[in-house]
Amino acid sequence: MRTLTLLMALILGLLTTPGEENSGLTKENGYVINLDRAEKLEKMTYSSLFSKAGIIVLEDTDESLLGKVDKLEVCDNNLYVLEKGRGLFLFNKQGKFIKMIGRKGKGPGEYIDPGDISVDRENKKIYVLDSQTQNVLKYSSNGTFESSFKLENKGTRSTFIQPFKNALYTNLYTFDESGKRFLLSKVDVTNGKRISFQFEASQYNKGWNELFSTDQHTFISGPTGNPKFMQIFMDTIFEITPKGIKPYITLQSKKLVTKEYLETLIAENDMSKSVRVSKIYDRLMKTDKIYNVFDYWETGKYIHFSYHVGFYGYSILYKKEENKAYVMPGITDDLLYTDKAGALLIPKLYSFDEDRVYCIGMNDGFTKDIFLENMKKGGINPRIEGADKLQTLTEDSNPIIIYYEFKR
Repeated sequence: MRTLTLLMALILGLLTTPGEENSGLTKENGYVINLDRAEKLEKMTYSSLFSKAGIIVLEDTDESLLGKVDKLEVCDNNLYVLEKGRGLFLFNKQGKFIKMIGRKGKGPGEYIDPGDISVDRENKKIYVLDSQTQNVLKYSSNGTFESSFKLENKGTRSTFIQPFKNALYTNLYTFDESGKRFLLSKVDVTNGKRISFQFEASQYNKGWNELFSTDQHTFISGPTGNPKFMQIFMDTIFEITPKGIKPYITLQSKKLVTKEYLETLIAENDMSKSVRVSKIYDRLMKTDKIYNVFDYWETGKYIHFSYHVGFYGYSILYKKEENKAYVMPGITDDLLYTDKAGALLIPKLYSFDEDRVYCIGMNDGFTKDIFLENMKKGGINPRIEGADKLQTLTEDSNPIIIYYEFKR
């Protein structure tokens, strides 16, 4: 049986001396994980971390038929499903379609190109970023439009958002390369004005500040605690707190991508920016450098994330109480699959709450074909929750949500 690891998206962070404008950075160090010293494991199973798996089949009506899920947020009994460029769809945790939140257009509560969503769990609000107009729209948890504002952009652009403590944080791409190029900004939610700027790219991101198309979010928002911030070549995951921003997880390894290595790649690819970015990414896929963090989730006992060395993915499980990290080529999904399965797809993680991690399956033609073929072979465990609904699935069905429940 062979495992096909789907290519995940890029993201990470780097700790250096703070020198930002209005940064509010604190000096607490958080967790330090040395990837080179992590204990190597040949194998770990999902059943060692999770008690069970389940399937949520998203109802496919004429209004809720999805081409692809690009972002999933979970809050209370609600599933907020974003298809970029199309719209935001509200389902409940049983998969029943409730309504579409907002619509395509230029009127109040409407958007042209919805590119990101984020949930303010404290105030039960939903924020949508219109990538084209740079408008941010706010809705109640049931999808009622409340207000909107336009981001203050002076030679900048944002692609990801994160509400926190009555403010909004965004990532930043700066078109003007002559001055400072910040990676993070705090925004006033009443008027869209940028209150502060943090993380100058040359210090915190190996000098990288490009519009790199990724599916991975730069913010991690769990069910409790403070949101986290990462960027593409950073070696530290930062925590946004009411008192400022501080390091949460600092990664150490001799194989991490360095600023000098990136400068060498850029010098070797002196061409148009779009072609250069593509060429650099191709080189990274073939390198022995560590350059990705994805599939992050956290509980009171564990921190989990994955990273790439070249094309290949590795998983880290950090046990907080033991202050010990374990690294493995991957985790075997013995909850979803049986020994009759053919190719095994590792579902991409999209969200997590206090009880579960939520992944997306059947999200394109390739993954649909493999999942449906495994169903025919008896390769999908018939004892998973929601298994009775699997027989309704066809190649025209909506993507499905696969969840794994944490052990207590």
